[in-house]
Amino acid sequence: MENDVLMFYKSLASVAVMSLLGALMLSLAVQWVQKLRVPFWKAYSTVFLASAVNLLFGFIVTWTVGAHVRFQDGAIGLVLITLPIGFFIQSVIVWAVIAIPFGRACLVSLAMIGVGLGFGSIVLLLASLLETFFRA
Repeated sequence: MENDVLMFYKSLASVAVMSLLGALMLSLAVQWVQKLRVPFWKAYSTVFLASAVNLLFGFIVTWTVGAHVRFQDGAIGLVLITLPIGFFIQSVIVWAVIAIPFGRACLVSLAMIGVGLGFGSIVLLLASLLETFFRA
């Protein structure tokens, strides 16, 4: 139990740092979907709040469901449970904080996933190229 609490606080610190990148992604997504400029700190607080709520939700699900299922057996099931609910939580928080229609908030969340996948793909590609370059 004590390790879980420590891991939660470490994860919350990670959320605070990663929300900086998330705020940039949210700003880009809102500007693309809604044609609205969101101040950085408003975007940061929105992403931080959504991430913290999703983190708490994930810990609750892991404690309740994970206590009954071995991690290897239940990992895919936990992801399938938490992913759509996390998407909904993020969309609701974007809708409430930025004050855009809920359908647009869902599109913003979807666009953030797209931007994140694109950014992650570029980072992986660059890491692969750098590894190939320095290995030779």
